[in-house]
Amino acid sequence: MNPKYIFVLLAVMFALSLMSVNVEADFGSFLKRGLRVVEDVVDGVVDM
Repeated sequence: MNPKYIFVLLAVMFALSLMSVNVEADFGSFLKRGLRVVEDVVDGVVDM
């Protein structure tokens, strides 16, 4: 996986997390799960 895509993913997740401040709590928890997945992907790429 190209590292560029990971930075794009992180930027998108960061933007969504900023927007979610004004959204329902269950959407915020969904974003936290998504961020955990992104972190796992980053860790996997770093370990490669």
